[in-house]
Amino acid sequence: IPELTDGNYDVNLSVFAGTKKLRTAVQNFERKVFSWENNKLGISDKVYAPFKPLEIKGNNLKTVCNEYVFADYGLYSDIKPENKSIMKDKVSYNFILDGKQSSFSSANGKFIKKTGAECIFDSTAEADGKLSVKTVAKTEYDGCTRFEVTFAPLKNKTPVIDQFYLDII
Repeated sequence: IPELTDGNYDVNLSVFAGTKKLRTAVQNFERKVFSWENNKLGISDKVYAPFKPLEIKGNNLKTVCNEYVFADYGLYSDIKPENKSIMKDKVSYNFILDGKQSSFSSANGKFIKKTGAECIFDSTAEADGKLSVKTVAKTEYDGCTRFEVTFAPLKNKTPVIDQFYLDII
């Protein structure tokens, strides 16, 4: 859906049985573009107490309460509140690719943004010479991390992902 400008719009939802249309529902809504949308007001790199600026050493990221260790494929390999590991094993991707259990044949990750307020860990991994998995982990100074995962076939490949899940132990 493209970005909508101010105005009234209709959403039409049709239900089909095969090619026969059974029913259509129409819902009208008004879109108003507010002055605060898509601006940078209130966004800064300032870190407010009781939080402390993020610290990076290698693949380790330290927040005010925790230390996160990133694996080369972009997920946590350890989490340490008060310097004590709480994980039995690293977080891992598990997937069945073209009917077979798959694993990464290569992975490389590194921090591409390092400020006191936000750090970004960027990783690309390859699975069985068929699939690329890009993971971007954005961590803010409060310790909240958002993971964005993108799957893409490698050149001239058409893999089928039969199953995908994360192990968090």
